[in-house]
Amino acid sequence: MLKNLSMVGKGFLALHTEQRSENMLKFLIIHSVALASSNAAAAAAEARAFLSIASFPSLESLPDTASRGTLPSVHFFS
Repeated sequence: MLKNLSMVGKGFLALHTEQRSENMLKFLIIHSVALASSNAAAAAAEARAFLSIASFPSLESLPDTASRGTLPSVHFFS
């Protein structure tokens, strides 16, 4: 009888270990997808910020502008 219980215990342990492995694999897949999605969102946010900065007007000061007391000209990048 003890021998049979031992076999049942080993079977349960094997099943439990297999289930834990499957759960771990699911967790790793979900974690990888979430991380990739997060990285993509961060890259998109950086790209939007860069485009926002790139479209900001640049101020171009001419050497004689300050002496005449006028404002520098503004150019927009397109």
